[in-house]
Amino acid sequence: MLFLRKVTNEDIDLLFTWANEASTRLNSFCSAQIAYEEHKEWFKSIVNSAEQWQYILMCDSKAIGQVRLLIKDCEAEINYSISEPYRGCGHGNEMIRLIKQKVRNEFPYVSKLIAKVKPSNVASIYCFEKNQFEEKFRQYEYIMENYKQRSEERYNDETDIVAGGLKILYLTNNKNTLPLFKWIAERCKAEIFSDRLTIDILSYLKPELVISYNYSYLISRQCIKYVNYNIINMHISYLPWNKGVSPNLWSFIDDTPKGVTIHMLTEGLDEGDIIYQEIIQFDPNLESFESTYKKLNDAIEKLFMLHWDEIKSGKYKVVARKQEGEGSYHTISDLNLLKRQIDFKWSDNISNFLQIYHQKQVRKAPEIE
Repeated sequence: MLFLRKVTNEDIDLLFTWANEASTRLNSFCSAQIAYEEHKEWFKSIVNSAEQWQYILMCDSKAIGQVRLLIKDCEAEINYSISEPYRGCGHGNEMIRLIKQKVRNEFPYVSKLIAKVKPSNVASIYCFEKNQFEEKFRQYEYIMENYKQRSEERYNDETDIVAGGLKILYLTNNKNTLPLFKWIAERCKAEIFSDRLTIDILSYLKPELVISYNYSYLISRQCIKYVNYNIINMHISYLPWNKGVSPNLWSFIDDTPKGVTIHMLTEGLDEGDIIYQEIIQFDPNLESFESTYKKLNDAIEKLFMLHWDEIKSGKYKVVARKQEGEGSYHTISDLNLLKRQIDFKWSDNISNFLQIYHQKQVRKAPEIE
């Protein structure tokens, strides 16, 4: 059973440990580690504050996360985190539901809830949107007058928080991938995850399949082996061409095949066996990098949906084939060097950009041995 309890003086060290967890710092707007003396002063201010309220999320007798309310006038800002071993289990969704309920019951004068979330923290974005928050001015807002009763929201606590039995773990750090996750979640038990994947997370969730789509972290060999290689990646290039970063951009610069690929994920970046592929044709005179990026993402999602039955059943492995040829590969250093040499925007017309590109002697970033 999940419930919230008020923070007590005995929680000072627990909150200090949670605050300095690597993924918590990464998802915070200030990512520096917190000194204990600084934490003590902060904790003292919280306990004695008339504007801030801190709670611990409990799962029966186990503390698994925290949430803080900063209330000013009729608005309350939410700040929450789940301890690393319990992420990806639906607890964030339940945390937000519980704090909404608490605000309604104990702070009836509050008319708006606000949450500020990093764009890369897609798992939290999804939790807020699932709880009827809307994105406004780079933050998420919920108007309390629109509150729905618990019976109307039809949450299923057992489905949300039971460890194991998970069909799909969806890894992403890009909000553009949320529509596909929602499509999957309507068809099977799935959870979204935006932090660095670890063996502890996998052993707790026990997913049958892991899907990586616009995910920022490299996945270790140990994690890949732990899921028995049941892990696939979605990449908007026609592999083996344009492995690595910004494949859409480099496909036009290098004049290489353009398309999308769903492939087995291995320790080598974008090197796994190809499962499904599709070539996509573009007219550079009519397109921008922005428009082609959107079309490629639409195409790979349609390709995924087309083969959904094979993917969810594991039959995709039957059609997997080795990548042929060396292809091409680009790093973030290549992209940064290009940006220093040519001033361009993603909304620029591609043909116009290529004219400027070929007029300049553009160098490639040196390889690091």
